[in-house]
Amino acid sequence: MENKLKAQSLTLTFEAQQKAATDLDSLRTQRKRREEDSTKDFQRLQFTLVSELRNDVLAVIQSYAKEKQIAVVFDLSASGTMGTGGIVYCEPSLDITAEIIKRYDASKDMKK
Repeated sequence: MENKLKAQSLTLTFEAQQKAATDLDSLRTQRKRREEDSTKDFQRLQFTLVSELRNDVLAVIQSYAKEKQIAVVFDLSASGTMGTGGIVYCEPSLDITAEIIKRYDASKDMKK
């Protein structure tokens, strides 16, 4: 529409140019609103999915920790974020990540 307006700008009356410019502005505003709505919808969906995943993984971690009588489980990915310090070193044999992933995947396979 913008290209059409530019191409016809010499042949359109002033009123027709004004109407075309107003229509173009309206379309731009509609597009921007749709884009903002889509972004908000995506962010809501992303938050929901991440929350569900976090809850599912937490349930697996809690179950594993009870089974193995583990008193504390640390999230190494959050270690040291925002200047809060955290774990500097962890003996690799204490890392339960692979087992948690395996159990999480198995729990999802059973639900299919």
